Amino acid sequence: MLLQMALFHSFFFFFFFAVRGPLTVAASPVAEHRLRMRRLSGHGSWAQPLRDMWDLPRPGHEPVSPASAGGLSTTAPPGKPYFIVVYAEIFSFLDIVTLCRCAQISKAWNILALDGSNWQRIDLFNFQTDVEGRVVENISKRCGGFLRKLSLRGCIGVGDSSLKTFAQNCRNIEHLNLNGCTKITDSTCYSLSRFCSKLKHLDLTSCVSITNSSLKGISEGCRHLEYLNLSWCDQITKDGIEALVRGCRGLRALLLRGCTQLEDEALKHIQNYCHELVSLNLQSCSRVTDEGVVQICRGCHRLQALCLSGCGNLTDASLTALALNCPRLQILEAARCSHLTDAGFTLLARNCHDLEKMDLEECILITDSTLIQLSIHCPKLQALEAVPCVAVDSLFAGREPVPL
Repeated sequence: MLLQMALFHSFFFFFFFAVRGPLTVAASPVAEHRLRMRRLSGHGSWAQPLRDMWDLPRPGHEPVSPASAGGLSTTAPPGKPYFIVVYAEIFSFLDIVTLCRCAQISKAWNILALDGSNWQRIDLFNFQTDVEGRVVENISKRCGGFLRKLSLRGCIGVGDSSLKTFAQNCRNIEHLNLNGCTKITDSTCYSLSRFCSKLKHLDLTSCVSITNSSLKGISEGCRHLEYLNLSWCDQITKDGIEALVRGCRGLRALLLRGCTQLEDEALKHIQNYCHELVSLNLQSCSRVTDEGVVQICRGCHRLQALCLSGCGNLTDASLTALALNCPRLQILEAARCSHLTDAGFTLLARNCHDLEKMDLEECILITDSTLIQLSIHCPKLQALEAVPCVAVDSLFAGREPVPL
């Protein structure tokens, strides 16, 4: 970052004075902006700009192309368009915090810093999460069709109305993270379905008001969806899953942690339509039994990651199905599946040689035999959690367990 900023300032001073002449104190708004920012933030903090920068009066400062920024056009004298192109290229390397700072320096910098092409990927989580809906609306108006990736994780103040405006303005969005946006309802999913047909990645973790209606809407309008996280959306049932997978047959990752109403029939629908599925998380789906896991294994042969932790009804029949149908399996989490035994894991180890990570915590029936089989047949295994498992304590007697 230091190198980028050094290059940035070098290019700026060279081209600014070469093309536009010296900057006089009377003509510069730098001091005015700095004073204004100190008044807004109280202590000169840069946490405030994101909340206010989008609302600063900027008559005529709409997004512009690099060739026309700063009042220059493609018909300008030789040299000037190149200055703007280089200038815009430098801005394209800056992160969100630096862009916010640059936007406060001058009108020219404001135009370049807030140009939509620089805001194709925005993650507010590590910068500021206490944003209001109007900030999202203003960002969407500024970025428009440029925006491809937006994370509003933890932004609990954002609701359906602002996300509807967002969906209308940002129709090229591909990656949207709404994890923890607890105010949103099915209305948001209707808006995404209507306007955001290019959506590939959607995270709705802990959006507890989401129902089956949302999944029906998504399946109708977001048919290119590859990743969907519905963790802890506990109103989802088999009917919602059926509606979803009928329209989104290209799903590669489906996370259903804490969807406690799901039963084996929901997994049957996934088996029928999601043959490209690579990752499935069923943690704490306590109603799932061997029957559902067997169906998944028979229809999803490309499965590489499967989480069954907390599915306490499972037996070795599930491990047998995995061993016979999913040879590409790399990650298996089966913590608290207390009915699994050495016989099932032995068959799994002998058929799934690509295993890299396993969580067998509280699988109380396994013994050293399971670990021996894994060490022999799974050379790629890097991490194994198998404690506390009373039957294998002898393996780790007197020392801490380490990854295989």
